[in-house]
Amino acid sequence: MTYQAKVNQIQSGSSFYANGTLIILAGAESPRFDSRSTASSQPCGFLAREWLRSKLAGRTVSVTEVKTIKEEPRTVLANVMIGNSFVNEEVIKAGWAKCQENKVSQFATKNGINSAADLDKLIGGERTQEEKLYIAHLIAKHQLKGLYDAANIAQSEKTKFVDMTSKGPELQKFVEANKGKTFTGYIDFIRDADSYYVQLTNDDVTFYKIVATSFAAQSTNSEQQLKLLNDFLQRNCQVEIVSNPQSNLVACMFTFKTKQEELNLSKFLIEAKVANLIEWMLTGTKFAQIFGVTLAEKPKAKKSFVSLENGTMYQVQILDVQTSDAVVINVGNTEQKIYLASLQTPKCNSMIIEQYGVECRQYLRSFFRNEIDMKVEYSRELESMDGQPAQTRIYASLYKDGENLAFELIRKGLCKVVKHKMTDTNRASDYPQYVELETQASTKRVGVHGAVQACTLNDISALNPTELKIRSTTLGNQKATIEHVMTGGKIKLMLQNSFNSAQYNVVTVTPLCCKVPSAKRGEMFGEEALEFFRQYLFQQVDVQFLGGVERHTNAFFVILKRQNENINIKILESGLAKYVPQKELAQNILNDLQAAELRAKAKKVGLFGSSINELEFNKGSFKKPEKMEVVGLNVLDNGELVFRPLNQKPVERDVSGETIQGKVGLICMINYNNKLVRARVVKITEEKSYNVYLVDFGKYTQTNKLYKITQDEQDQPVVAINASLAFIDHSADFKTEKLRNDFLGEIEDNFIGKQMQCYLFGTDEMGYLQIFVQAKQGELDLFETLNSYILEEGLAKLKEIKGGEEYYEQMGEFEQIAVSTSRGVWK
Repeated sequence: MTYQAKVNQIQSGSSFYANGTLIILAGAESPRFDSRSTASSQPCGFLAREWLRSKLAGRTVSVTEVKTIKEEPRTVLANVMIGNSFVNEEVIKAGWAKCQENKVSQFATKNGINSAADLDKLIGGERTQEEKLYIAHLIAKHQLKGLYDAANIAQSEKTKFVDMTSKGPELQKFVEANKGKTFTGYIDFIRDADSYYVQLTNDDVTFYKIVATSFAAQSTNSEQQLKLLNDFLQRNCQVEIVSNPQSNLVACMFTFKTKQEELNLSKFLIEAKVANLIEWMLTGTKFAQIFGVTLAEKPKAKKSFVSLENGTMYQVQILDVQTSDAVVINVGNTEQKIYLASLQTPKCNSMIIEQYGVECRQYLRSFFRNEIDMKVEYSRELESMDGQPAQTRIYASLYKDGENLAFELIRKGLCKVVKHKMTDTNRASDYPQYVELETQASTKRVGVHGAVQACTLNDISALNPTELKIRSTTLGNQKATIEHVMTGGKIKLMLQNSFNSAQYNVVTVTPLCCKVPSAKRGEMFGEEALEFFRQYLFQQVDVQFLGGVERHTNAFFVILKRQNENINIKILESGLAKYVPQKELAQNILNDLQAAELRAKAKKVGLFGSSINELEFNKGSFKKPEKMEVVGLNVLDNGELVFRPLNQKPVERDVSGETIQGKVGLICMINYNNKLVRARVVKITEEKSYNVYLVDFGKYTQTNKLYKITQDEQDQPVVAINASLAFIDHSADFKTEKLRNDFLGEIEDNFIGKQMQCYLFGTDEMGYLQIFVQAKQGELDLFETLNSYILEEGLAKLKEIKGGEEYYEQMGEFEQIAVSTSRGVWK
């Protein structure tokens, strides 16, 4: 049986997978290589596999099966051709595989082959495939190729494999040391749509294996994305490490060289509409331009240092307590981190917890948001790092109602006193009392002065993806303390059942079915949402783990309750989050959460006080299309058309009214062609201007001034509609930028500003509205449509659409005109 097959993955120097079958080259035996256990591999096994990978990866070959070894999983012996080359012969001739030695010896003896000088005897004459393999073996052996080359054997001995696929300090150090660096590598195995095993090297001696994901791209269609990714499997590429690992997953940029240009994998997946761009990940990176994104202005960092005089008393408020040796305070309307003078507290931070560290921190947290007095005792300058200016650390004593907070810590044995020299003036004012109290605590052997047990800190969110899925279904109901609140609704908890034990369990969670705006990205109501969660800081909550983990953050989806108050429902009712339904949840839970959002919409609070309703219209279907007279407004870079119904006018008024400050997501009015029209703020630029989306025109623009919108203007529905030309593949590769510009230019010339007949055929599997457009009045005439013109001129390729079978053949005929004349994309 002979058939064509695409090589999916090279297994060894003489075997590969194609169409789900393991194909072993008949008569060729290469040294074993096991990518999962390189220690058990044979010498030169990796080099042999690399040679075959360089020749076959991603190629289509002709397979003639010789023998079926087993059916499940299907494994066959086969002769393989690529073009006119006999692959079995080529791999043996290159010296990376061998034939059976006894058969080769018999053949050599028969033909009088004893040295390289005798090889000429083998030239010419008809040979069987088996004899060709013997000849290839003798050529490689006598010419010292591949496995017979001492240099290759030496290289194999030097080759080192480093497995970085598990989370741990080694992976963290590797990523931190190599962030921003580019390696040569390839995707060796695809685990799922968003994670792959990747082989990296920069010297062809040391090879690192990591689990990677495409930076800033999140899968929306796993099945389609996997199909596309298979085309890149084991193809050489440049791999740049971009960000620190989430669990064991490292975000990377993959760049492949094609015949026409360099291809960025993340951008390719996003443009193919199988992945979404995670725009916030671009902040602080150099990659925004690749995706054509202008980032919002970074939120200005709050002033973190004010000049504090030694020996001076200040009235302050405690804003946060993240560790056992410091507090964050509000002093002079600025945030400042202050360390406890002359105290050595047990460690309690995100990396390590020592016994009594939690109790020490809990004591300091009991003064959270209290007004207290602070006396600055001394300061120390830290060593500068990486050429950065040196930082100054302030040490102080804290007082509540005249009592030094340190007294209680020392009395209970929750810390030790630093041993200062008698001449050292950098110490707490109450140092003599500190020493006296510590002596008493030491005599009683309380706290840290007694038998101290070693503690471990377990961050459940740091597990690998498989372990996370398992834990998400086993955690069930827990009691916990809210340790830290992060932007976008991410919350760090310490599970209550870990208190007073040798192990402390922390976990990052996010409220189930709630999309919380991010303050970090400058999103509308992001700061308000952050403050909403901060009111629960350091309080005990009931946590219900209902399964599911958010990719990229490893945050568990949960329902949070505080004294029977459902926090998920409360934030939705406040309009500080949007409801996002999740599958496989009890309907009563979903109903309660959705009802909370509906109450916020009815009250028009928070995020729902600044939204505009979409225009309602019949979207039609292939069985029953809907006709609409429209005016073309715009064409987007991805090929989508924007239009408005002829009888719908945009909301506009004369330029007058109150100017306002903008936030990302704000609905407002801007000056456009000497009229105020509706817009949504998309980004705030570094030049302090606004990138906005004109909701009634379907286009983006920039402005320095925003105007307040009236309630009546806001209540009117958006008139702009986005749609795709039916049967046109907008995601197809264009050989040159000129072809893409021609494609977009033709649509602009024949659509924008023109009155057209539009026929709506419902939505495709990705949710995009599908349309035919023609200038001709009357019924749909495929010959007159913009769709057929695009295909006929070769400006795009044909795309098959489910439900449109009756039109597909006709549209294919238009495409064949371009194919036969080699126009556009078919040149």
